[in-house]
Amino acid sequence: MYRQTIQLSESLPHFAAAIQAADRKGYSDWEIVRWVEIEPRQLLPHQVTVVRDLKDEEGNIRGRFPSRSPALLFSAWWLKNNNVNASLDADHWGVWYYKEDGRTVFQSVLPLRRDHIAPVECSNEPAAEESRPQMPSRNLNTRLSDASYHLLQSIAAEDNQTIRTVLEKAIQYYDHVRYFAISKGEYTAEQNDPDTGEDSVEANAPSKVLTASAKPVLAA
Repeated sequence: MYRQTIQLSESLPHFAAAIQAADRKGYSDWEIVRWVEIEPRQLLPHQVTVVRDLKDEEGNIRGRFPSRSPALLFSAWWLKNNNVNASLDADHWGVWYYKEDGRTVFQSVLPLRRDHIAPVECSNEPAAEESRPQMPSRNLNTRLSDASYHLLQSIAAEDNQTIRTVLEKAIQYYDHVRYFAISKGEYTAEQNDPDTGEDSVEANAPSKVLTASAKPVLAA
């Protein structure tokens, strides 16, 4: 299970079953949702409002996304580029909040397929590591370009590591880059192209607009 899936499940525990089911690629499209004055961990399905009128940099309305990462990226990008003084909630990964008419408005993403999945019990404690499903190890046959293969060999030889070890470290690093790109709200239209169905992240231009902030104070 991807780290992003686990963290988003912990941020929105009543939707954890749906979020984890949608971890499988192609299982469900994703959409942007908002709610008002409700702690994310207390949020229930009937309390969210789906946002379907957000436009990208080319003026196209984006209502559905092929997977979680494009939805998160676009959510952060839209808030940053539409004069919304939003902050990433430091206590709830994947959730942004901002003030509107004196109220705290939250924004995040959820899979479309969620109504038929029963909510889980709400808990402030993170899931135990041993209770999280583990992806089975498997053999993967894929073709690399000659240049990439020779570079892989060189890195393995220089670091006195096996090729498998180098590949696993490269995957972990890429996952790290994707995580922080989403947190910083980096987005381009190509990353939301439904025809690709890929979670690609451009991490070359870090943003300083959307940064993690303290837990928002909700109205009594």
